[in-house]
Amino acid sequence: MKKIDVLDKMQIKQLLYCERVLGIRDDRFGCFNGFQLWWYDRRNNLCGCRESSWLRGVTRVVYYSLDKAAAILWRHRKALFQRQRLLRHDPKVQMLAQLRRTG
Repeated sequence: MKKIDVLDKMQIKQLLYCERVLGIRDDRFGCFNGFQLWWYDRRNNLCGCRESSWLRGVTRVVYYSLDKAAAILWRHRKALFQRQRLLRHDPKVQMLAQLRRTG
């Protein structure tokens, strides 16, 4: 994961649409070394989010609209990272993307 700076919500949408996997770094997240992962699912026109918590011990995939995802990621822009691999070349995240839609 590499720290990134974004200019606005539109840039976040463009990154997601171009198969970039984004992450919010926070000590509250238990999986993926403290990252909450985000990706865009073109087939369903939704953004997936891998949520996990140390406190609850629960991990799940929740889906949001592209606009809602961009707004959430924009609020956390100071802790925003980008995964090196594209979604199509990242088997770990692809496996998450295949999980049944929740929420």
